[in-house]
Amino acid sequence: MLVQHTPTHLKLIRQHDHGTLCGKLAHTWDTPLSFELLLAIALHDLPWVRHDATPRLNPDTQRPYSFIDYPRQARLDLYSEGLDELERVHPYVGLLVSLHYTTFRGTLGLEPFQTTERTRREELAEHVFATPEQLQRDLAWVKMLDLLSLYICLTPPGALPESRPQWLLPDDTLTLPDGSHMALEWASKAHLRLTPNPLGEELTVRIPVMTLEGASWRSQGELDKAVAGATWEAWEVEIGG
Repeated sequence: MLVQHTPTHLKLIRQHDHGTLCGKLAHTWDTPLSFELLLAIALHDLPWVRHDATPRLNPDTQRPYSFIDYPRQARLDLYSEGLDELERVHPYVGLLVSLHYTTFRGTLGLEPFQTTERTRREELAEHVFATPEQLQRDLAWVKMLDLLSLYICLTPPGALPESRPQWLLPDDTLTLPDGSHMALEWASKAHLRLTPNPLGEELTVRIPVMTLEGASWRSQGELDKAVAGATWEAWEVEIGG
């Protein structure tokens, strides 16, 4: 779950909806991408679907867990189960997203997860035709669009600074896979300006957002009740020049 903090409430965005946004950005980009890469970009957070259906309470913060503070072992379990699903969708999707997950800061050096995923990738590599160079190029696309989508979901005007992890593009500049840079600027809550604009057209997206009234909850039951009474809206954002 992505958690956007405001002075009076929380706005929750499901991980897979963020992933779908990544896919829309990739499809509109002025660089043609392969079908398999587009699929991996759009589905990279599919493993979170079941877990985001019922937000879990972090007893330390008395707020819903976000993707940042989600318990480590539970996170690794959902990654493993989700990658089983993704490799059934397409071997290249499973291979590429496995690379993505195992290069997160939070998973580097963690065994046996790393060992299991190396074995997965070795087995999947027998069913795909991609050079190591292509894999690294495609991984750069996944990571770049992941960061851009997170930036869109967590940094609009009105969001408190605690919504934004320190590592999330602190200088509002995104490095593209070719090494060039793109500046990001919110003209308003409904318009993100990209300079230069790499989209073939102005892209308008509608992001499902849950508005959760309140600041903290003392138990999972209290949070469940708040979630049951929460409102959903489609947040419309124009992205481009």
